[in-house]
Amino acid sequence: MNKFHQGGSDSRSDKKIGVAPENNLPGRSHGIHLETLQCTSEAELHEMTKLLAQENPNDFFAYVNKSLWQFNLYPKYQALEIVGESYSRAVKKIRKGEEIPNLRGWYKITSLNIVREYSRIELKQRKIKASMSACLDEEYTSGDEELPRYSIESIKRIINNELNYKILCLRVLHEKTWDEVCQTLINDGDFNSELSKQFIDMIKRRFYRALKKIPKPRE
Repeated sequence: MNKFHQGGSDSRSDKKIGVAPENNLPGRSHGIHLETLQCTSEAELHEMTKLLAQENPNDFFAYVNKSLWQFNLYPKYQALEIVGESYSRAVKKIRKGEEIPNLRGWYKITSLNIVREYSRIELKQRKIKASMSACLDEEYTSGDEELPRYSIESIKRIINNELNYKILCLRVLHEKTWDEVCQTLINDGDFNSELSKQFIDMIKRRFYRALKKIPKPRE
């Protein structure tokens, strides 16, 4: 499901990320810029990412793990997920004809930006959850200035899509992982699909579109 493998150096992990033998590393004889890790094509991006993960897997993920701890996002988010999103953004950048002059540095900067984005999303989710939970507990009062001004019905109207609302509830209110969200949707018959990276990415896009529709709750 993932393009990367976090940690470990046994033969199984090498096979999982498709690492070539040391004397035949991709790019050592095919013109890849190992000094600066300059990336100009999807093929180079793929091979250099494998090379980075192989050279020192712990170092490759350490910076991301540190950022996740710093923003209180661990263990809900894993380094592998952040690096995977960084890779997807790198692919989009390359497809637009843009070069990445230093892939190692680009991964660090981009992964930190993604962690910050997720941190803002988590803050918004917590505020929405506080409002929805209060409604469910019948403790919400219009005079309570400590709670965001959202009711369950108002969120439904804003999202205007029952399935996207269900995804939002599973992720925000019930705090399910993405795998659990997707498996629930499959088990409930909402989608005729198998659990896969493509399916999870599609559900994520629906979730973020729904979340974006909801204005930022008042402090």
